[in-house]
Amino acid sequence: MNKVGRIAVKTILWLVGSIIGLVLLLFILIRIPAVQNFVVQKVVSYLQKKIETPVKIQRVSLDLPKLLVLEGVYFEDQKQDTLVAGDQLKVDISLLKLLNNKVEVNEVDLKGITAKIDRTLPDSSFNFDYIIRAFVSEDKKEPEPEDTTSTMEFSIDKINLDRIRLVYKDEVIGTNVDFNLHHFDTRIKMFDLEQMRFEIPKITIEGINTSVKQWAVTDTSAIPSTKDLGVEQAAGAEAEMPDIKLGSLNIENIKVDYEDQASALNANVAFKKLLVDFNDLNLKEETVDIKRILLDENDAKIAFGKLSVKEPPAETKTPDSTSAAEMNWKVNIGDLQLNKNHIAYLDANQPRIKKGLDYGNLDFTGLDVKLADFFFSMDSISGKLAQLNFKDRSGLDLKRLETDFAYTNQGATLGNLYLETPNTLIKNYAQVSYPSLETITDHLGEIQLNANIEKSKLGMKDIVLLVPDLDTMEVMKPLLTRTFYIHGKINGRVDNLTIPNIEFSTLDQTRLQATAHLKGLPDMDKFYMDLQLKNFTTGKRDLDRLIAKSMLPDSIDLPQRVALKGTFKGGMNQFTTNMHLASSIGNAEVRAKYAALKDTTYDADFAIHDIDVGHLMKMDSTLGKISFAAKVKGKGLDPSKLIADIQAKLISAEAMGYTYTDIDFTAKANQGDLEASLTSDDPNLDLDMQASGNLKGKYPKVNLALLIDSINTKNLNLTTDSIRFHGKLAGNFDSADPDFLNGQLDLTNAIIAYNTSRYTLDTISLIARADSSQNLIQLRSEFLDAHMIGSYKLTSLATAFQDALTRYYNPNPTVNPKTGLVDTIPSYPPAQIEFGMTFRRSPLIIKMAPELTEMQPITLDGNFDSESKSIHAKGVAPKAVYGGTEIQNVSFDINTLDSALYYAVLVNTIKVSGIELTNTLLSGTVKNSVVDAGLWIKDKGGKEQYHIGANLLAKDDDFIFSLKKDGLMLNYDQWSINPENAIHFGKNGLLAKHFDLSLNGQEMNIASQDSVSNSPLGLNFKNFRIETLANMLESNQLALGGGINGDALLERLESSPVFTSDITINDFYFGTDTIGDINLKVNNAKENTYNAAIAIAGNGNDIKLTGDYVTPPNGTSSMDFVLDVNNLNMSTIEAFSFGNLRRSSGGINGSLTIKGTPDAPRINGDLLFNQAKMNISMLNATFSMDQQRINFNNRGLNFNSFTLTDSIGNKAVIDGSVRTRTYTDFALNLNIKADDFQVLNSTAVDNNLFYGQLNIDTDLRLRGAAMSPSVNGSLKVNENTNMTLTMPETDPGLVDREGIVEFTSLSPKDSSEILAVYDTTDVKRSTITGMNVNLNIDVDRNAAFTVIVDPGTGDQLFVKGQALLNFGIEPGGNMTLAGTYEIEEGNYSLSFNMIKRRFDFKKGSTITWGGDIMDADLNMTAIYTLQAQPIDLVQNQINGTQANFYRQRLPFDVNLMIGGKMLKPEISFDIDLGTGGNANTVSQDVTQTVQAKLAQLRNNPSEMNKQTFALIVLGRFIAENPFQSAGGSSTETMVRSSVSSLLTSQLNKLAGDLIAGVELNFDLQSTADDYSTGQAQNRTDLNVGVSKRLLNDRLKVTVGSNFELEGAQQPGQKATNIAGDISLEYQLSRDGRYIARVYRKDQYQVTLQGQFIETGLGFIINMNYDEFKELFMNAKKLQRLSEERAEEMKELLDKNDEEDIDSTSMRRNRRHQEEEQQNLPDNNPPKEQNDSDGHINKAYRNDEEIMDQTSERKDDEE
Repeated sequence: MNKVGRIAVKTILWLVGSIIGLVLLLFILIRIPAVQNFVVQKVVSYLQKKIETPVKIQRVSLDLPKLLVLEGVYFEDQKQDTLVAGDQLKVDISLLKLLNNKVEVNEVDLKGITAKIDRTLPDSSFNFDYIIRAFVSEDKKEPEPEDTTSTMEFSIDKINLDRIRLVYKDEVIGTNVDFNLHHFDTRIKMFDLEQMRFEIPKITIEGINTSVKQWAVTDTSAIPSTKDLGVEQAAGAEAEMPDIKLGSLNIENIKVDYEDQASALNANVAFKKLLVDFNDLNLKEETVDIKRILLDENDAKIAFGKLSVKEPPAETKTPDSTSAAEMNWKVNIGDLQLNKNHIAYLDANQPRIKKGLDYGNLDFTGLDVKLADFFFSMDSISGKLAQLNFKDRSGLDLKRLETDFAYTNQGATLGNLYLETPNTLIKNYAQVSYPSLETITDHLGEIQLNANIEKSKLGMKDIVLLVPDLDTMEVMKPLLTRTFYIHGKINGRVDNLTIPNIEFSTLDQTRLQATAHLKGLPDMDKFYMDLQLKNFTTGKRDLDRLIAKSMLPDSIDLPQRVALKGTFKGGMNQFTTNMHLASSIGNAEVRAKYAALKDTTYDADFAIHDIDVGHLMKMDSTLGKISFAAKVKGKGLDPSKLIADIQAKLISAEAMGYTYTDIDFTAKANQGDLEASLTSDDPNLDLDMQASGNLKGKYPKVNLALLIDSINTKNLNLTTDSIRFHGKLAGNFDSADPDFLNGQLDLTNAIIAYNTSRYTLDTISLIARADSSQNLIQLRSEFLDAHMIGSYKLTSLATAFQDALTRYYNPNPTVNPKTGLVDTIPSYPPAQIEFGMTFRRSPLIIKMAPELTEMQPITLDGNFDSESKSIHAKGVAPKAVYGGTEIQNVSFDINTLDSALYYAVLVNTIKVSGIELTNTLLSGTVKNSVVDAGLWIKDKGGKEQYHIGANLLAKDDDFIFSLKKDGLMLNYDQWSINPENAIHFGKNGLLAKHFDLSLNGQEMNIASQDSVSNSPLGLNFKNFRIETLANMLESNQLALGGGINGDALLERLESSPVFTSDITINDFYFGTDTIGDINLKVNNAKENTYNAAIAIAGNGNDIKLTGDYVTPPNGTSSMDFVLDVNNLNMSTIEAFSFGNLRRSSGGINGSLTIKGTPDAPRINGDLLFNQAKMNISMLNATFSMDQQRINFNNRGLNFNSFTLTDSIGNKAVIDGSVRTRTYTDFALNLNIKADDFQVLNSTAVDNNLFYGQLNIDTDLRLRGAAMSPSVNGSLKVNENTNMTLTMPETDPGLVDREGIVEFTSLSPKDSSEILAVYDTTDVKRSTITGMNVNLNIDVDRNAAFTVIVDPGTGDQLFVKGQALLNFGIEPGGNMTLAGTYEIEEGNYSLSFNMIKRRFDFKKGSTITWGGDIMDADLNMTAIYTLQAQPIDLVQNQINGTQANFYRQRLPFDVNLMIGGKMLKPEISFDIDLGTGGNANTVSQDVTQTVQAKLAQLRNNPSEMNKQTFALIVLGRFIAENPFQSAGGSSTETMVRSSVSSLLTSQLNKLAGDLIAGVELNFDLQSTADDYSTGQAQNRTDLNVGVSKRLLNDRLKVTVGSNFELEGAQQPGQKATNIAGDISLEYQLSRDGRYIARVYRKDQYQVTLQGQFIETGLGFIINMNYDEFKELFMNAKKLQRLSEERAEEMKELLDKNDEEDIDSTSMRRNRRHQEEEQQNLPDNNPPKEQNDSDGHINKAYRNDEEIMDQTSERKDDEE
């Protein structure tokens, strides 16, 4: 080697050595801390200058070539906030291997690292962008191509992170993240980026606390895309999934909070431990195999807050399924355990559910899961669930769930199932399978079911938690607390299911066991069921707990036991069934076959046996058991083609305590022809019905014949009175369509027997006619006639009326909620009708309403036109008397004109118990839903006394009532009214405004305290006179008055109203007595309590009532009052007696406490009478009570020697008690003793029915209930009695002779015998029932009684006598009397015109009772003594020489002998020769001759009567030769007339009610002046006339005849002449204007010596007029006059808001009505009037203009 070479080598070696030395030096220096710090400071200084922000690195440690450690690193951003900071950054990397393109990181260890990154608007830059910009060169160079010759290899081993915090805030995308990590470590066994293979044996994470917040940004355009971030999406086959192998993942103490303000989402997750052991994770194969998952103490919550505004969801693009690869992940988990987990989900946007599982508010606690062998793929899921339990805040508690489950695309299986909650247990097995999910909807029948549920139970408490809406279903509410036990199997496809056994039970009695085979589901048309119902049992106790009360009517009472079994085979269109029902209230069976094929066929048997319907319907007192059987067999459902046979039988039915039996019904249908029959052989419901019909045509035809042979309502227990009915109902309708009705329904041969009376009804007909132009419906009967004629359809007539009325009044039209428009009335055809009605007081009405003693026909007429919306109606009720209340001349009118409805009601007189209301008119209009009303009341003189004018407006579901300005007149005075007065009431409540009334210091105000509805309502009075209103009623008895002052306040009107009042009535008077001042303080300020303080003071009265009355809402009312009576004047009591007391003085004082309830008050205290005295007006008996006390206690009233003193000082003493707890029912325990007590001391002025003096001695004992007392004791009428009784003149003349003639029905014998009245002599008994009276009556022989028989003639009876009688009243009401009244002295004074005779009773005459008070035996003789010449008596027995001996006057006794029974007395006469006077001086021959003649007369009663009457009237005998005696016969006639009048009057009183609706006239003619035979003879004739009104009172038939009672028959005269005289009067018009009369008279003519018959025809015209000139007006002028009067009435109605009505017009109209009624013929109904529409009923009243109604009525009568 040369020198150069050596030098070169040395040089190279030196250079290399130097380099190596430098490197070694550098390597040594870099490991020196001072050098390192120097370098770091240089670098820091450089960086600070470069980026212009503070940079700090406290320490750098390098251990080359591997380890790099940085400590105390700090980078600050431009906002002077931390960008990056760290306690230590340690990286163990092989630097030398970087030379070989290999990055080998052995360890990464970061501690205490904090990084804060943010991006702000508007520049959208990160806080580290300034660093990037500082190192980016301004000269941009083209990027060099990447060297791909070699690939960098990466290797990472250990990673350890401690105390890591990452803060990221991005205003551009609206995100804020604060991530804190306590510890993280792992080792990466393989990290091959080239092959994408990674293996991580273990990952440990501990202590993560992270919060993430997101919000919506205003500008979404600034949000970067993934391209801006440099993220590339791999696609296609080249994008292979990495190969990752994971070992175990151990995560502990994790807490993550997430908030999304845009969606109001808050999520929180915190758990203690999560352990996952992986077997395999193959992303390429999409498989996950996990050995174990363990999650402990997880607490997770997701909450959605309330969104203020819901934005529409952003549109998302659905990925194209054809371009994306299908996913087929498979997951296996060997063991999954979740312990003590808590999961909550809350969505505030969903409504809260108070009860049940709230799916928007879930909160699961105690969630434990044990799952093994879990497998998941996209088409299947399976596993073994060993444990699942949790509790939810709703109460759902899943205690245990175990099952082996499997789910695939073709089905699901639950094996070894065990599900348990506190109320539910489901066990065993369930499987469902199907071809595919895609076809399951279209092929439900192919679903395969296989389930075996063994001894399971289902608790509805759990079901309602899962389905909370069940709680709102009324039908489900009773079930929600029940548990149902289930045991059974099911297998097969849905369209072919087999249920080999199903058992179901619940509660105590409900059990079901059955087998079934179901086919055809879900197609119900193909459905088929083969059901074998082996047993189904239940009962009332269970059903009451299973069925909601609202689902069953309150009137249903379920049976105690129910059992059902049987079979059912078939489907909806064809089935066969056989069922048997057995229950505690009866049994039932049904067998049926049904097939709805081409022709529907059916065959069924149905039977019920002793079903207790009364128990079922809670009508045990009305209904009982029913047994019924029926068979039906037929084909077809179309009525026109139907072929069917129906047979039914009511075997027995209990109703109202009666058992109906043997009622058969049959029906046959043959292609439109229908026949039916109903037969009842029940003895008390005997009827037979035959019906037929034809349904082939357009309108069905029906024929009906119903024979009601007998209905006995009393035996059927329908009535307490005996009512029996017989009749025939016949109907024949050629068209039974209601809109085209043609036919007639008649009730004929109707007989009603009411107790002992029998009444035959006239025919009642319902006639219907219809053609293309008009319809007619007409009702004809004796009590009601009605018709409706016009063009209309019956089914739409109600709609037409409704539509017409809404034109005038429709305040709240119905609004359609969908359209918001007013609902219109459905369309209907036009209707024009005319209607009329007449109601009469027929005999039937008299029986039904006996208190309706008088009623003139009531009429109603009108018309209606739907097109013009016009309504006209007029009603008239001339007179009615009901129960003492008399109403006269009532009329009402309704008319429409000019879009207004006018109405008027006029009442002329109302009389009630002396109170009279006269001249009352109510009228007004209805227009635009405003009711205008006016009320006028006039006095008897026609002067306006009261007037009220008001308006009623409907507005917004409320009504507004207001008085008009001059709309109030009270008692002739016009009151001032606030013009702004109004009372609002309705849906919104009550509100009164400015309702102020005033007059001369009198004021009444009604006003709400506030301007809102239901505010407190005040009522104020100032000197308001009671007379102002009381004088409305004209009554002499009801006079009261006083001044009202005070106020009342009504509050809480919207809920429970309460009130307070303080009202005083000053100087209150009643009748003629001033009571004093009455102060009323009543309030219920305390809830449910009424506190009262009522005081009466002044005029000697001092009374106070204080206390409380409590009315709890659901309890019994109670009271607690104290009544202090310091003094109550007897004169005050007299004022309230309505004249029954007079001359009262003294007073009452005491104190009472009143407690308890209104139904059972407890009254304690005493009332003391102080010098009290009163006179009973009708008795004129004065009674005094001084220091007499009545004691009240909890058991009733006590009388301790309570003494009444009469006017003469005699006393009556009352001892005992009246027990009561209710003061409505009383029990008597009283003893009454009196001695010579005067109970009557009056004259005829006091009481003209009975008067005089009546003094009694008595010892009575009253026991038992007050309504049925027991009265025992004695009663003596003593010698100081002198009493007069007057018999009332109910029948003063002989016009009405009801009860004398008996009418016999000419109907067939069987019909008359059906309802025959057998006991025709039964007398109407007393209505007093329940009493048990037994009195011994002793009449003193000196007690005098006078009976005035006829006050007009002066006929009277005077008797004195003695009697020992026993009087009794049985509890049933029968009165008995036993004993004898023996007359000591007395007389009967007989008067006839100017002749007065006195008959003295013979001592010893008796009246004997044997028990029946009306069945007394009479044995009475009255004697009239006079002096008479016997010459006329014996002139044929003596010669002329002896005549003078017989001209001297001898004493004669005329004997009137009364015998027989009291109800049928036998009266006879006798004449005896008296004693004394000339009887002692005449010769014996004279007396013997006279005696012999008198004995001869006794054998000839007619001759004896003649001589008797001659002696009484003329005072002498009558000779046998009529021409030798004058006046004898007329005397006899007068006497006979007087006696006949007396007897006839009494008989008519007994028989007056037996025949109603028949007028009887009698004329008894008795004379001795009959010389028709040439000799004077006695003759007595009785003329009887009978009249009856028929055909609605239009036809009057009068039949009369003469009966010879005494005397010889005239030559040529008929022996019998029944119905000899006949007269018929027929009203050709209903108003009685035209009358036709036909008569026939059959009478004897002396000149012709025979019967003479006269016949004739008459025509009568009645004209009514207001003015005489109207008689000569033609029809047009009369029509025009009627229209003028109608217009006058309209104007009158329009003026109802004025101060006064034109009284002249009203009086003229009223006078016109009265004159019309007066001008009508007797016994004819008043003319029907309609001032507003004169043509009303014109078509109807002339029957022949519509149809031949006269011939129809004639046919009915025949």
